[in-house]
Amino acid sequence: MVGASGLTADDDLVCETGPDGIRLTADRLRKVYVEVTSVCNLACATCIRRAWREPLVHMSVAQFQRLIQGLPRAAAQVASVRHDSAAAASQPITLSLSGFGEPLVHPDFLGLGCQLHACELAPALASGKHGPGSLYAHGAGCGLG
Repeated sequence: MVGASGLTADDDLVCETGPDGIRLTADRLRKVYVEVTSVCNLACATCIRRAWREPLVHMSVAQFQRLIQGLPRAAAQVASVRHDSAAAASQPITLSLSGFGEPLVHPDFLGLGCQLHACELAPALASGKHGPGSLYAHGAGCGLG
């Protein structure tokens, strides 16, 4: 059963019960949320940012690179999986650019997105889509959107 499901004997397993019965899944990293900036170009009346006194900063490109280099690669996570489904065996970690800041205002937004694509991570974007110019459209070229 373990081999046929894409699980390995070395996996830590999570057992969940639900209306469809019992589900076993491997306890693997699947998604990471990263706030690449605390800067936002909007001033929403209900935003929590109105209540804090923290400096508004962008994550440096070097720090972002260290973060993604520290993540396990999808291939390493599933190297021992013996499953016929290529899709199941190659599920990359999703890295979501999100947070209280607007990712599109990061000065190196496009470069960050393209780094994710080059590192075999699945990029995702949580945005109000109010970035400067056509950054949102360009970001879609790196899989962000």
